[in-house]
Amino acid sequence: ADFTVTQQNLSLVVFRWRKSDNANIALLNAVNMAGKAFLIHSKDRHGQVILRIATGGVHTTQQHCDSLCQEIRLHADQLSANYIH
Repeated sequence: ADFTVTQQNLSLVVFRWRKSDNANIALLNAVNMAGKAFLIHSKDRHGQVILRIATGGVHTTQQHCDSLCQEIRLHADQLSANYIH
C-alpha cells in the first residue's frame, strides 16, 4: 500500500492513503472495526480526507508502532482491489 505522511507533530501522526477519499474512509472503518487501533479523520487544506492517530502514550513502544503500520497495511491491501485510484 502506498501512503503519504502529511504531518507528524509530537505524538500525532497524520497520513493519507494515496487513493480516493472514499478509500481512506473505508480504511479508517476497517482498522477501527478490527479493534486494534482507533483512527480519526479530518480534511487537509485541499479538502482531501486525511487520517490521524495518536502514538504518544507513555507505554507506547516501537513494537506498538510497527504493529500499527502492519495493521493499516493489511487492511489497505485487502481493500486495494476495490479502489484503483
